[in-house]
Amino acid sequence: MNKFQGQYRVKIDAKGRMVLPAKLKSCLPESHNKDIVLFQGEDDCIEVFTQDVWVQRANKVANISRKGLSPEKVKQVKVFQRQYFSRSLEVELDANGRLLIPKAFLEFAQIEKEIVVVGEWNKIELWNPECYEKFIAEDDVDFSEMLSEFL
Repeated sequence: MNKFQGQYRVKIDAKGRMVLPAKLKSCLPESHNKDIVLFQGEDDCIEVFTQDVWVQRANKVANISRKGLSPEKVKQVKVFQRQYFSRSLEVELDANGRLLIPKAFLEFAQIEKEIVVVGEWNKIELWNPECYEKFIAEDDVDFSEMLSEFL
């Protein structure tokens, strides 16, 4: 299992490449060191998955049963599946450990020159720094209270 954790700030170059922080890169399984999947996440960030985690998620989406559903629900499932998979892309780290992020993904996440990289145990999130700070600030849940409640 991947154990991505921590928060990092990294620069993105003019070609849309970023260096994956060494601590996160070291958590990639050796066999998946190059094949990772980018996904346009629900919180306006880019989610980064290893192949094994992505395949588990993708199989759930691909195998949503349409049997016994009304025509309207069948259409919803088809639209969801189409949109889900169109928001993903398999990429590779280059020899220097850089990740090339396609322009459409950078635009989606409003990323320009700097990225906040957040380890989320089984995935990595890539954020526009201002969007990340706003997301955290708007969260009106007290972290100390959550620690007490969930642990």
